[in-house]
Amino acid sequence: MKKWLLVSGVVAIGFGATFGGKKLYFSVTPWLAHSTYAKTAKKGAWSGGIYSSVYYYPVKVELAFDKFTQKYKDPSVEKYKERGGFVKLHYYLGNNWDLFAGYKGIWRSEIQSIIYSTVSVYRDRNNGKTPTRPNAPGNPGGGQPGNPGGPGGKKNPPPQSIDTTKVKITSLAKYIYNTHLGVLYYNQFFNTGLTLYYTNYKDFKVYQATPKVGGYLVKGDKDFGTIYGELEVDTLRVSDKKYAYRKNYTSVKASVAGYLNKLSTKVYGRTGKIAYLVEDGGVVYSTPAEYKYNYGIEIGYQIIPQIGVKIGASRACFQEIKGADSYSNTIYGTITASF
Repeated sequence: MKKWLLVSGVVAIGFGATFGGKKLYFSVTPWLAHSTYAKTAKKGAWSGGIYSSVYYYPVKVELAFDKFTQKYKDPSVEKYKERGGFVKLHYYLGNNWDLFAGYKGIWRSEIQSIIYSTVSVYRDRNNGKTPTRPNAPGNPGGGQPGNPGGPGGKKNPPPQSIDTTKVKITSLAKYIYNTHLGVLYYNQFFNTGLTLYYTNYKDFKVYQATPKVGGYLVKGDKDFGTIYGELEVDTLRVSDKKYAYRKNYTSVKASVAGYLNKLSTKVYGRTGKIAYLVEDGGVVYSTPAEYKYNYGIEIGYQIIPQIGVKIGASRACFQEIKGADSYSNTIYGTITASF
């Protein structure tokens, strides 16, 4: 489940060593984040993890592990938790080609809390009608609407009909996974590439293609430094419309980054409704919430060659219930050290 970060901190430590005339690079990055939301049943969330990479030409391996815990405004709803593991392999051909493939596995607990948080918003925005509360697996009622059970062994509220054109629920699968593969061509002027994603939610599948192109608008200018722009298009298909508001999605993301001496800046934005999106293989939006747009800015400063800091802010708009906007405002900061 992708969440917008309120505060995040990153510290990376790395070193290099030489073997057989070639240099081995290693890095590790622990991180921590907090999320907040508006006009939604979510209260807040914490996430954290560790990322590492090993590079020995022509191979680079990336590994990451993360943990996510989300709370809801209704104290009777159980916390939602995710545990994730990620691995990605790069193979570089000459000085211009990067071939890569990756895998992300996600273990989910208390998945019924996501469903209840969604239908509770529907209830609040539909004249107080109370939809059926999902039962917790293993409790009396066997997950059937209207029977005793639910988080904490509590009884469901009286069942009411839910407009399935306005409320979509995600899979109850405890384990989901994503695989991806792609190719990137790059040179001193521009780069272009394509990544293909496949995400298995057990009850349905999501297929995604992400082409992108980037290039230098200005390079090495004494007054303007270096300015780099990038554009990507995400096209996505959900195999079963029961779990999404539509089967096909298209979203566009653009970014411009500038570098001058020790200072760097970046602005970016995404538009076009999208759900179940995967970004860079390691970030998975695992609910049917539709993201309408997001935009942000980052400012970085390289204190010394081995240590840099970065702060940023962003805003996102998404819909858990069709026609009802929710928002996320984000600020974050990072510290990166490498040796």
